Amino acid sequence: MFQRILQSTREIAADRPNRAANQVDEMVRTSLQPAHSDHPYPQAFLESLVSMALSTRIFVALSLVVFLTAGSAARADVAKLTNGGELRGKVVKSSKVTLKGEAAQPPLITILSPYGVEVSITKSHVEFIAPRTPAAEEYETRVKRLIPSAETHWELAEWCRQKGLVKQRQLQLLELLSFEPDHEKAHVGLSDTWHNGEWVNRDELMASQGYYKYKGKYVTQQELDLLEQSSSNQEAEQQWFPKIKLWAGWLHGNNPERRSQAITFLSSVVDPMASSAITRLLLDSPVDEIRLIGVRALGNLGGDRPVRGLIRAGLFDDNLETRRTALDAIKPAQFPTARPLCIRELRHSKNVVVCRAATALATVGDKASLDPLIDALSTKHRYKVQVPVGKQEGIAFGTDGSFGATGVPLPPDIEMQLRTGQLPYGVGFAEVPGLNPPRRMKEVLVEVTHRNAEVLAALKRLTGQDFGYEERTWRLWLAAANHLDGFQPAGKP
Repeated sequence: MFQRILQSTREIAADRPNRAANQVDEMVRTSLQPAHSDHPYPQAFLESLVSMALSTRIFVALSLVVFLTAGSAARADVAKLTNGGELRGKVVKSSKVTLKGEAAQPPLITILSPYGVEVSITKSHVEFIAPRTPAAEEYETRVKRLIPSAETHWELAEWCRQKGLVKQRQLQLLELLSFEPDHEKAHVGLSDTWHNGEWVNRDELMASQGYYKYKGKYVTQQELDLLEQSSSNQEAEQQWFPKIKLWAGWLHGNNPERRSQAITFLSSVVDPMASSAITRLLLDSPVDEIRLIGVRALGNLGGDRPVRGLIRAGLFDDNLETRRTALDAIKPAQFPTARPLCIRELRHSKNVVVCRAATALATVGDKASLDPLIDALSTKHRYKVQVPVGKQEGIAFGTDGSFGATGVPLPPDIEMQLRTGQLPYGVGFAEVPGLNPPRRMKEVLVEVTHRNAEVLAALKRLTGQDFGYEERTWRLWLAAANHLDGFQPAGKP
């Protein structure tokens, strides 16, 4: 069998080198079974295929064959190749440019497989090398063998819990929910709670009700402000409330002279202790112009105190100019305070908020922002839709915004309003009088998976890399980057 595989591989490589990797990959996967054998394939066979693969640049097939038997629990590095393939094993040697006779030899990286096969590859063919723990390596093997179902994803999630693989467990629980949306233990594992007939994230639910988590407890915004202040600071803040309240009244009034005075007074405030009063008394105004005045006033203040109000306006205000002004007003010295506030909103239930938070992180983000951004490359969100009562089932949105069994696309303006949060109660079908008989309607929840271009743009800006929406490749690169001394996101000092 080995001779047949080697001969077929050589024929494929000689006939169509550019397509060799995919064909060899398919041939090997169907010919060498079982992959879990306790007996590794003969070293001569592996080395022969390795040598041939390197000479024809069949890196994908090489990666598959060298590690086809995945029984080892040893630590393994993952070398991501420039053509998209991977090599798994331990890096045992990395050479510099050497001279051999009269010709200079390119620098090489040598990787030792768990079964004793050494593979040397030119450094220029390696994009990055990421370390991986034994548990993470075994997880990758288990995922490749997994037959997707609610039961298998739950079993793998439990294994991840026992091994301390937090993110991998969350991923498996999310995959489980695609098979069984009401799986109680999976929702509990994801910190979801049952509310109004549906499962929702507990932190998001509490935030929507005005509560924030502080040292493991949920408190109101006012309580949070008090907990973060000393008694002397509280007194200094309270002194600003009567003034700001007076000026806010002038702004809402009909006296042009008073209104002009209020704007002048607010623009002259430089005491950070005024932040809380400005945020509470101006940013909640129903008038766009007054909220914008409040944002500009916060932008004049230094320190960390105005940042929470600026982020709130920058991510949640309905007015585009107000949002842009708020985010532009955040100074570099305030970035460390702004980052965790933006990162938290990458898990928001509304896709538009996720995208706004990513846009903000493109400016204020740092190395710690990368992992949450990778998580947010693709996010799932639920929308309420009114549909006719009948036998029709499986209502869902397509990638083009289509929904229903017929896949009829939403009008572009309606889809844009839906995605930007302007239709918080969802969309429904309207019956045309005289053309359709009256039908009873029902409300259904539709889950839509969004690929977030704003998140990808933030990752590209912070890292200088572009792996598209390939979350796994981003994670491998990040693991490699974390082991580089002095790593800084792109564009950062």
